[in-house]
Amino acid sequence: MLVLSARQVQQWDRFTMDTEPISSLALMERAATAAFHWIDKLLVHHPERPVIVLCGPGNNGGDGLVIARLLYKHARKTTVYVVDADAYSDDHLHNLQKLRQTHVPLYHVKAEDELIIPDSGAVIIDALFGSGLNRSLAGVAAKMVKAVNDSNNNIVIAIDVPSGLFTDSANGAADIILKATHTLSFQCAKPCFFIPGHEFFLGRWHLLNIGLHPAFIEEVEAYAQVIDAHAPFIFPPLYSTFAHKGSRGTCLLMEGHTSYSGAALLAAGSALRSGVGLVLIQSAAKNHQLFTSKFSELVLVSSDLPFWQQAQYAQKVKAVGMGFGWPAQDDALVALLRDTLTHYNEALLLDAGALRMLAGDINLLRLRKQESFTVITPHIGEFDALAGTSANAYERIGKAKQMAIEHNITIVLKGHHTMVFTPGGKMYINNSGNNGMAKGGTGDVLSGLMTGLLAQPIPPLQAVLLAVYLHGLAGDICAGAMGTQAMQPGDMINYLPAAWQQLSGYHH
Repeated sequence: MLVLSARQVQQWDRFTMDTEPISSLALMERAATAAFHWIDKLLVHHPERPVIVLCGPGNNGGDGLVIARLLYKHARKTTVYVVDADAYSDDHLHNLQKLRQTHVPLYHVKAEDELIIPDSGAVIIDALFGSGLNRSLAGVAAKMVKAVNDSNNNIVIAIDVPSGLFTDSANGAADIILKATHTLSFQCAKPCFFIPGHEFFLGRWHLLNIGLHPAFIEEVEAYAQVIDAHAPFIFPPLYSTFAHKGSRGTCLLMEGHTSYSGAALLAAGSALRSGVGLVLIQSAAKNHQLFTSKFSELVLVSSDLPFWQQAQYAQKVKAVGMGFGWPAQDDALVALLRDTLTHYNEALLLDAGALRMLAGDINLLRLRKQESFTVITPHIGEFDALAGTSANAYERIGKAKQMAIEHNITIVLKGHHTMVFTPGGKMYINNSGNNGMAKGGTGDVLSGLMTGLLAQPIPPLQAVLLAVYLHGLAGDICAGAMGTQAMQPGDMINYLPAAWQQLSGYHH
């Protein structure tokens, strides 16, 4: 699934019209028909509810007029309110004329008119403004949206995006935005679907295939790509029947402080469920029994010397994860981070305490060789410590894209929709996971799983994306079994096998 900006969506429409070819009117009819079929299926369960269609002056309003005509044709009780405006798009005017040939009640709403929206029991279709909107709602449109938002028990369906919500830039705090129950998006996801806080406006969003020409997506650099089970890069590593623990790779986790061993324990547990051949852990000697009593499969590594100076591990370790439970200030651990960045050239994951150290000197990353793969896994607070506070999510996304390119790193920005940024400027958005995962330790589970996958013989970016998706999928399966309120990060580790099995089922 691709995520496209407002401009890219408009370009795709134009490309389809030129390539298919198809007129803008016919494409509008096709899109609105797809929306109608979705709405008509919903109305099967609510046959008594009247339908109110709110139409703006542009092509989103034109979609609404077509939907109203099709509803009328299928004997749905429908009323249409159109924003009174100085100008309307040509396709809007064409479909307005066609609607006038029916018996659908049709009203143009002026600023002084009182718009009465039922407090409950109606289906309201928002076709005021779509993804092309770039200014705050005002006047009649704002009045209509306020009236809808003030109603209590209606089903509200936004066409394309909720009116007032910008597609790929930040709204103002005082902006009036429609609160939908469902959002019907044409052909692709929009950036605004993945921004924290927007769930209150979007409700549940659904993609409708309207037959835009597939050749366009082969030519465009999408705003982002969604990480889900159907993404071409989400599949389990493939191993020969004769695979052995050496061919499955070896990873190492660095536990840095005796007071915070729980983070490393969670990381170790998920690394052991990643499919990697061996999981090593370098920890203080006094913690060895703690780790081996919890996981007998772990291999303990002496902390007397850096692992790359220990002959039995120097060439074996293919991925390292560090920072689990590290304190913010520790001279010995800062030195260890610096030495690892300098001397270790395989895949390296930096989390938690290691990120706080980087926040003190981001240029430590320049110690890494250009060809070495480095991934950092900050949550929003940790990222803001690295890049500075952002005014909004879009500004933070811009900073993450820039930082990934500038420092030649992959950034996993953790959140409900975890986002991955690559040194090549690409962006991926995860679509698995739930709010039951918003608990301390969940990030450690992700980092351990990711370190284990990075050690395996698959491309490192695929390992990162697979870890992000599986982590969320395990969380979803865990929530299904236990509920979001009581589930804990340690529980998610126990559901990683089920996540692997479910993923494997997609690819049989």
